[in-house]
Amino acid sequence: LGAGFLYSRVSDDTRADAGARLPSHHEAVIEVSYQAALTSVLTIQPDFQYIVNPGAVRPARDAIVAGMRFGLAF
Repeated sequence: LGAGFLYSRVSDDTRADAGARLPSHHEAVIEVSYQAALTSVLTIQPDFQYIVNPGAVRPARDAIVAGMRFGLAF
């Protein structure tokens, strides 16, 4: 089982190409993942991420990302 949190903030000194200050300066990610052994050679790992203000430089709707990873050992 794994859990993670990321918060990134862009400096207040960062400006858009036109020279104006950017209206939003942060992005946050919450992630949860779990790896389960289905057999002695096969694992499955679902992953879920919730992203607050994706892109960090403009206000944006929150995003949800889900994935699935399979592992095979031979």
